Amino acid sequence: MREDGGGEEVDEVLDWDRHKVYRAVAARANYLALDRPDIQYAVKEACRAMSKPMEKDWLKLKRLARYLKGKPRLVQRFAWQAKDQILNGYSDANWAGCKKTRKSTSGGSLMLGAHCIRTWGENTKHDCFEQRRERVVCCGEDNVGSTGFDLHGKRRRTGT
Repeated sequence: MREDGGGEEVDEVLDWDRHKVYRAVAARANYLALDRPDIQYAVKEACRAMSKPMEKDWLKLKRLARYLKGKPRLVQRFAWQAKDQILNGYSDANWAGCKKTRKSTSGGSLMLGAHCIRTWGENTKHDCFEQRRERVVCCGEDNVGSTGFDLHGKRRRTGT
């Protein structure tokens, strides 16, 4: 990054050689993120910039590499627990949180007792109003039944 005459930082696009390295490292991080919920959001953001990575994206990817160097392994322990555990779901959303694209980010996790069995994060392609309307419609209850999601994140209908 460099400063222009007014003291503001100007972000530059990576040259072709560094662009190829960025894509390779981001793809490897994406592979690691399947089993590492602690890096999923950072990797998702790095992969969003793969088509046109900027210098600031490169710095973020280097920061992720330093984190992984300090924590090379993530051990998830699934200790014994009683059979009749409750399935809890947690989610959060940041409506129009991306200042550049105004896209929303949402994510969450499913916990079976004390065990984290599923995590996800996504950016929406719609504007905030339409996305909010879709969430109300798909998660609400209507005269046919209620709509929910199974453990694989697929929409399902319950009721009659």
